Amino acid sequence: MHNNVFDTHVYRAAILCGLCLMTLNEFLYRAGWVVKGFEFLTIVWFLVAKFPRHRWSLFFATKRDMVSRELHEMHSCFIVAVCTFVFHVLGSEYGSYIVTLTFGRIPVIRLFYLAMMVHTFTYVMAVLVLHLLRGCAMSIAAHRCLILSLCTVVVLMIQLTARGYFDYHELKPLYATCIWAINLSCLAAIYKYPVEQTKMYYKNAKKLDREKRKEA
Repeated sequence: MHNNVFDTHVYRAAILCGLCLMTLNEFLYRAGWVVKGFEFLTIVWFLVAKFPRHRWSLFFATKRDMVSRELHEMHSCFIVAVCTFVFHVLGSEYGSYIVTLTFGRIPVIRLFYLAMMVHTFTYVMAVLVLHLLRGCAMSIAAHRCLILSLCTVVVLMIQLTARGYFDYHELKPLYATCIWAINLSCLAAIYKYPVEQTKMYYKNAKKLDREKRKEA
């Protein structure tokens, strides 16, 4: 009798813990989409602020079209913004799919972290290849995002070793903290160029307005 009551309480506690964990995972997943939303806004900014002036050269300009350092920086930041958003969406979606596979807990853990490492390396290669194909010098944002991506690979490798081969799961909070810090740092690096350009635009607009008032 007492054992049955104890088992019932344990079962209910397990259900509650599962619901809390599910809620946390859902929260993190939705928070991830908030970050992706901000990444997408960067692309929208380029289309609104730069496309009317540069047109299709924003997408297809080569080295001979980039006649100034400012143009190199603009194209580099656009490449990084697009790659970061696309790879972030793809990685999030097929990462979520991998964790739903049912062919064994440890194999799924190994597959997940290995796939994320390959995905991150592919992102790095995509950024580098696009810069090479277009003859574009890498901006500070591009350098920072690539360095952060290499940090991501290190974190993934640590988790792959700890969880996949030693069945040690106590690093999960630290892993989540590191990944979020890296993602937010990457977002800040991408936003630096649009924010600076927007501030410069309004500064020049105010300057022109003051000059017009003086002339009047």
